[in-house]
Amino acid sequence: MEEGPCLLHEHSLAAFEQHEASAAYGASPHSGFWSAKPYFEFRNTFKYDAEQVILDKYAIVEEERTHTISNWIQHFSPEPLRREFEATGFMDLASAMSLEHRLTYLLQSLP
Repeated sequence: MEEGPCLLHEHSLAAFEQHEASAAYGASPHSGFWSAKPYFEFRNTFKYDAEQVILDKYAIVEEERTHTISNWIQHFSPEPLRREFEATGFMDLASAMSLEHRLTYLLQSLP
């Protein structure tokens, strides 16, 4: 296994608490983000408290086709991340600076 740094972009529990279930729609609301052709976007946001997961589900309706994009966003606290790293053998925590301390700092600094 090669050694090297790993950069994570994880979503904090504080960010999870700021989300609410919602629904919105519009005509090409993101200036063509989902398609170069004109489209209608129907977005539903679902919040799963027990799993600390947000689902942003987009239905993109174009003249000739309709497709769905599901964006699942898992939110974490430092301890489950530490366990995941240890379980996979990704990092020898005994020889590393406190991963939990670094994760706590990173998660608290994110919106």
